[in-house]
Amino acid sequence: MQHAKPYWDSIEPVLQDIHEVRLVEGSVFHYDLSYAGRVDCVASYKGIPCVCDWKTADKPKGSVERLRDSPLQLAAYMGAVNQFYQEYGIHLRHALLVVAVPEMPAEVFWFEPDNMMIYWQQWERRVGEFWQRRGTMTPSSI
Repeated sequence: MQHAKPYWDSIEPVLQDIHEVRLVEGSVFHYDLSYAGRVDCVASYKGIPCVCDWKTADKPKGSVERLRDSPLQLAAYMGAVNQFYQEYGIHLRHALLVVAVPEMPAEVFWFEPDNMMIYWQQWERRVGEFWQRRGTMTPSSI
């Protein structure tokens, strides 16, 4: 457990701004695009509902570009949460990615709706290409 303490110390201040937790490590599904995942957290960050993802790293990422596919992963989770929980009135438009780095404050990446829409469109294309390569139609295309 001691090996986790530096990561906890890094991320703990960010947790002070997390409230109204609605889901933790929850399975979500997007039936139209035929994918599933396990979202880390759905909560409010500084009063704004969002999907949250927690990462660890040995050194800071420094920029969104160095996050690789993490923004697409957030878009996928957001889309699945929005579809899977729509009957509960949940409609997320923001995303939070927090990278815990030992001996440093965590890096906080906040994604506004315009950015999330761009990542969502990229995700939809990627999923469509996946199903096309497999030669399989998604349920929504039948």
